[in-house]
Amino acid sequence: MTGILFIVYMGYMGSRLVHTNIYVPLSSFMIFIIPLMIYTREDKFKALAISCSLPTTRKDIVLSRYLTSWILMLAAYFLSTVLVLILPGSKLHVQDLVTFRAIFLTLFLMTLFLGVLLPLLTRFGTVALFVFLISLQLLGIIGLQLRPIKPLANTIKALAEGIRNVFLSLSPHLGTIGYAIFLIGLMLFLNYISLKCSEFIFSRKEL
Repeated sequence: MTGILFIVYMGYMGSRLVHTNIYVPLSSFMIFIIPLMIYTREDKFKALAISCSLPTTRKDIVLSRYLTSWILMLAAYFLSTVLVLILPGSKLHVQDLVTFRAIFLTLFLMTLFLGVLLPLLTRFGTVALFVFLISLQLLGIIGLQLRPIKPLANTIKALAEGIRNVFLSLSPHLGTIGYAIFLIGLMLFLNYISLKCSEFIFSRKEL
């Protein structure tokens, strides 16, 4: 039920925004939260011990978390995008959301969010989610405080633009198809590393 409310909210919020620069990172983060709500409840009610008592391995449980997460995130992404496009008065259109850049940026951000937090959630449970959310707020506050310090702000901006330019420079050399394959491969690799970290952590976790 909560996931449906998230999707409806993202659809409405996206229809009120003008630029994808705000919608894409914000919707990616909110979509990523949907599967995590399942695992935090699982941790709250100590249900992992029951799952491990079933005829399945710990690796299977970890793998099922990643597969379930991606199924839920892709479904939420599709439904929220459809809502943005069909709601009356929407300021975002097909040419804004259904583009190579918007789709891959959304998937890449979801990969980063999931890849970082799911191993932490596997190790520390619900506490990891709260620490993650509080850390994001603190980073936002620190970022606002550092904006007046021009040299430092310019250095951070230059670093972000440098990373962005590295990815953009690959596109002309690889071509559209090659660039897409590269990005998909990178996302699969990050998911694989995160999966193996979670498996390692979960195999040594006492329930």
